[in-house]
Amino acid sequence: MAISTDNVLDSMNMASFIGADPQSGYGTGFHILADDDTNVTREYGIFDLHADGVAAPATFILDKQGEIVAYHVSKDVTDRPTTESILLQLDQMAP
Repeated sequence: MAISTDNVLDSMNMASFIGADPQSGYGTGFHILADDDTNVTREYGIFDLHADGVAAPATFILDKQGEIVAYHVSKDVTDRPTTESILLQLDQMAP
């Protein structure tokens, strides 16, 4: 799931644009949560983290109980964990 602080319409448009809409029958098939009131990003502690009035780019991996088992909070949109590092973390969680 991706979380966006954009409004619902903008989040829906982004989902369609990147092929993330699970209803579309194509693309990656993940949901985008519109967090336009910033409640979720504030709960995760990433809203206005860099004093810029927006949510910091971040990746969280949660277990089946919803507990955070790994995370990466980015300095900017170019600072992202690699796909390989995310997949490795997920493999380590497998029973």
